[in-house]
Amino acid sequence: MYQILDHLFLGTYENIENVSSLLTRDVRYILTLDKRPLPSSYDNQFCCKHILLLDLESENLIDRLEEALDFIENVRTQNLTVLVHW
Repeated sequence: MYQILDHLFLGTYENIENVSSLLTRDVRYILTLDKRPLPSSYDNQFCCKHILLLDLESENLIDRLEEALDFIENVRTQNLTVLVHW
């Protein structure tokens, strides 16, 4: 998991599985860009947002970028921490 900016981390699914590491870094929000959302068990400890995005060259990230950026900025402007993964 890599810190990109204050209150913003970028990581992989393996980082999501290490809940204690997320909580140590004050991550309370998770943005998932993938074909399926995180298991509902994560909803108990995190505020999760899922944006359907397949790992295909034909996918148009630009169409989903505004929604993703809005979520990230809403979290960060509250001085809360978000992890983005795909």
